[in-house]
Amino acid sequence: MRIPRGLLDLKADLPREPITLMAPAALLVCRETLHPRAVEQILTVAQAVHGTGSLLDPPGRFPTSDGVDVPLHDAADSYLSRGESFLSRVLPYWALRWVIQLRVLLLPLIAIWVPLFKFLPWLLRWRGNRVLERHYALLRDAEAAVAAAAGPEALRQELIRLESLRGQIEGLARRLSLPHQRDV
Repeated sequence: MRIPRGLLDLKADLPREPITLMAPAALLVCRETLHPRAVEQILTVAQAVHGTGSLLDPPGRFPTSDGVDVPLHDAADSYLSRGESFLSRVLPYWALRWVIQLRVLLLPLIAIWVPLFKFLPWLLRWRGNRVLERHYALLRDAEAAVAAAAGPEALRQELIRLESLRGQIEGLARRLSLPHQRDV
């Protein structure tokens, strides 16, 4: 630490010449188990109180990670290198705690839901195609029966059967997804 000439008393010119002193660094030490938000709050207060500097220290000198012999808390390292986190600035403490806890729950759910949502449209298309194929097969059979009808009575029976199939397919159109409805 360097004390310039006249720093302590300008009138008496104390010290009469610049002095270099050996001084220990001030440390803020906490347990590893301290909540990251509490670490950020402590550093924010320390920066507000000591950030303006003093006669001996320039502004912004404390808190810093320079000269620290103990390992830094992850939140302290992040705070000193990048500043306060976005969520800490935006959310109150209780909401931030819930977000951090929900992150543990939501990440596995997202890992399951993303592939599921990619698979779900394919499954719905496949189901719609299966239903339509089954009904198209019935319509083809009915059309072949109408074409092969021997007389007017057989033709009338096949047309009645065709009308009942038409009613079934119209009811089916309401249950299918929109892209499949235009095929009905």
